[in-house]
Amino acid sequence: MKLEKFKTILEKIQAHEDQIMKINQMGVDLFGLYDNLLSVVSLFWEEIYNEEGLDWINWFTYDNEMGKKNLEAKNKKGNPICFDVVSLHKYIEKHCKK
Repeated sequence: MKLEKFKTILEKIQAHEDQIMKINQMGVDLFGLYDNLLSVVSLFWEEIYNEEGLDWINWFTYDNEMGKKNLEAKNKKGNPICFDVVSLHKYIEKHCKK
């Protein structure tokens, strides 16, 4: 997948999540709708990347909050990987493509 398309998909997921959170703060529970979207997105990713790639995407997107938490991920040699969208894309394209 090309980097620009990858970035756009992640940005749209983040925008959707932000909207769900704002609506939730108003007392409307839409997390079921959000869970359905995440299921569809996971199926999409599974068609392109292997399980390790999907794990890295999920880690970066949710655990690291799209890089906002500045969590570090390193390969076996101790080199940083997946610290921003570009590095995530580069790593999963090279190592985690089906």
